[in-house]
Amino acid sequence: MKKIVIIASLAIWCVMGSSCTENQENTVSTLGEFEKEFADPSREYRTAPFLVWNSDTKKSDIDQAMEELKRIGAGGGFIHPRMGMITEYLSDDWWDLCEYTLERGKELGIDVWLYDENGFPSGPAGGLTQEAMPESYNQGHSLGMIRADTLPEMNKDYTVVLQKEGTQYVDITEQAAGMAGQTGEFYIFEKLYMKPSARWGGFPYINMLMPGVTEKFIEITMPGYEKHMGKDFGGWVPGIFTDEPHIRPDVGATWFTDIFERFEERWGYDLKTQLPKLFDEVGDDWRKIRHNYRKFLLEIKEERWAKPWREYTDSHNLKWTGHYWEHSWPNPHVSPDYMMMYTYHHVPGIDILFNQYDEKRYQAQFGNVRSVREVQSVSDQMGYPRTLCEIYAGAGWEFDFFGMKRQGDWINVLGINLLVQHYTPVSLKGVRKLDYPEVFSYQLPWWPWYKYLGEYHARLSMAMAAGEHKNDILLLQPTTSAWMYYIRGENKVGHRIGEIAQPFQEMVTALEANQVEYDIASEAVMAAYGSVIGDQFRINQRYYKTVIVPSTMENINRSTYDFLQTYLSNGGKVLLFGNIPSYLEGAEAKAELEALFSAKGVVRLPELTIDVMNQHLRNDQIRFADDVAQKGRLYHQRREMKDGQVVMLNNVHETETISGEVILAGTDALRFDAMTGQATAYPSTPAGDGKIRVNYELYPADHLLLYVTNRKVDAYTPTVFYTDLQPVPPPRKLP
Repeated sequence: MKKIVIIASLAIWCVMGSSCTENQENTVSTLGEFEKEFADPSREYRTAPFLVWNSDTKKSDIDQAMEELKRIGAGGGFIHPRMGMITEYLSDDWWDLCEYTLERGKELGIDVWLYDENGFPSGPAGGLTQEAMPESYNQGHSLGMIRADTLPEMNKDYTVVLQKEGTQYVDITEQAAGMAGQTGEFYIFEKLYMKPSARWGGFPYINMLMPGVTEKFIEITMPGYEKHMGKDFGGWVPGIFTDEPHIRPDVGATWFTDIFERFEERWGYDLKTQLPKLFDEVGDDWRKIRHNYRKFLLEIKEERWAKPWREYTDSHNLKWTGHYWEHSWPNPHVSPDYMMMYTYHHVPGIDILFNQYDEKRYQAQFGNVRSVREVQSVSDQMGYPRTLCEIYAGAGWEFDFFGMKRQGDWINVLGINLLVQHYTPVSLKGVRKLDYPEVFSYQLPWWPWYKYLGEYHARLSMAMAAGEHKNDILLLQPTTSAWMYYIRGENKVGHRIGEIAQPFQEMVTALEANQVEYDIASEAVMAAYGSVIGDQFRINQRYYKTVIVPSTMENINRSTYDFLQTYLSNGGKVLLFGNIPSYLEGAEAKAELEALFSAKGVVRLPELTIDVMNQHLRNDQIRFADDVAQKGRLYHQRREMKDGQVVMLNNVHETETISGEVILAGTDALRFDAMTGQATAYPSTPAGDGKIRVNYELYPADHLLLYVTNRKVDAYTPTVFYTDLQPVPPPRKLP
């Protein structure tokens, strides 16, 4: 029933478009500011689809696509070359189209965002990086291990040769060429190369950990944008999107030419003689070797990928955004720590593919609370007001407004406030129809009515960017524990890495279901931005009164240990679930860790229960009934304003209605309707102690958005009304 009401209401009214003024990040912190911006959101809050060039693109295609974006209330679009593109990438024709797109964007009031690659993942520039810098791919991507009882003839790709003597591995690489045919226990490490692909001009993918590769990529990609669009960087050209750059080889252990020198500088020992421990659980220090290796790769990826891009975008007034393959956590093969990579982005982002809700699997997409909370946590900690999601890819041609609203509401309530629809193509000829539909374009029968969802999500994105989102509970993430167990390919539940990830996923999901307000902490982010201020733990711009150590956190880094030691000595509170961690930086340190977690302030708990949450994890600004988790799939977000708080409740369930009550700090409540842009008084009753009691009934895929004020609002009358509502116009004739 509710689904029909939503679609029917979309087909009745049309809310007129957005402002065409220069793009500035609005600060919305009071009821008056909220009400005005909510009615007709500025373009920075509106959706910004991928504007996909996937044909012999002409200016007439740009005209049509940009006008269609304007028609559906978009505030921007990302120029995105993709499968099927005939126009030569970075050619004179390309720059002519870019200039024209920017010109049309200014006329229509639409931001023109950039995309750093020809296709995806980012780095090759469609093969131009490899062509200009052969060492970006031809020096190998990884090392594979060959066990041999008889030493074979050496070849050029045999990089390290070890012979086992007792429990030690001896480096015999220099003399191995003269030892062919000798018997013993040998370990040969061979350079491996990724497979060539047409998407990268027939080259293998780049090895972005090689020195200078990112700089070459930027040098190839960006000068043309500077020349043809640079005067609008930071204005009509807000930023640039990077898409899934990775250090994942096809097989083997990630490698680059100066890995051994740099590793020894970092850790003080030779990685070559420890290489078998990356493949086998041998000796008594294999956990330490793997931990050190993954931490090292993270630091090199920061140095050689993230820092050059952040420095470039800072110096050119661009916002760096995009996403990694964050759903693969805790597998470290794409990026050892996704949360640390987010700190380099001005607008951290994720993607959500498909339309199968799954809150149980730790590598799920829609429904995976962890992946959204990670990016929201980093954004809050770093003080970044916006978070992005590339959304709807692979949802299928049958995807409808109900599904779009359901998925969009869910990411909004979890902290995403910039929606990037995947995608608006200039062509759907031939094989292009198979490129991860749904698409957002005039060819779809529902397109003339999509404007209402565009306006709707613009309002919710504005609401979820208003004020500040502050939590005072910090949940440590067991990323570095998973580093100790990862072997390429062995990443399924049942193997140790799954046994670490799945309980953490279940804890995050349980906290969410029980409406606990918390942030997730990466140990790398803590090391870079953490401190202890009195009895509070600080990560850059956020302060925490309670720290949770989950049951599967076997390892903590030395920096985390030092922070916790100071925090506890200052009177901080730590909730330790399950056993005490056993490893520091991957090395066994049971006595040291037992002393740390025996300190005053540590509360040992066997499991997460309602009683535990009520005693330790509640916020007095908001309170739900104890049985809220049993009532369905309810989510909420609360944002602090100067004169109250904004609260969004969302029922993500596909078929069931949820009802209940919530107690909120404040005096009065106003409901803001994201479909119409208007506000009305919402019923509430006093709950004592400066709080009110509010009842809610949420249909499937429904939400309730409240502004709870600190003062009484008598006979509330909206100050902003739409006077230009009109029936939906019929679709114009299109070629």
